[in-house]
Amino acid sequence: MAEWVRRATGLSGAQTWRSGYRSDVIGDGQGSDGYGYGYDFEVPLDNGRVLLLEVKSSTELCTEFQLTETEVRRARHWRRTRTT
Repeated sequence: MAEWVRRATGLSGAQTWRSGYRSDVIGDGQGSDGYGYGYDFEVPLDNGRVLLLEVKSSTELCTEFQLTETEVRRARHWRRTRTT
C-alpha cells in the first residue's frame, strides 16, 4: 500500500501511515488503531471529489471483512463533512 500511495500522491509511507502496526514496523510510536483508518491521505479525482481509502488484507481466501466501530464512526464523519 505504501508504494501505491507514494506513486499516487508523492507522499512516503512515513508521512501517511497511521495504523497501530506502524509503531511495530517503524518504531516511532505514532501509529494507533484509534484513528479509524490505516493511511491518511487524499487522492483528488477529476470530478472534484476526493478518494479516501481503508485497506484490508488477509492471508486466507475471504469474501467479506468487518469494519471496527472506530472505522464506521470515521466513515460516517467523513460522509457528513464531505457531502454537499
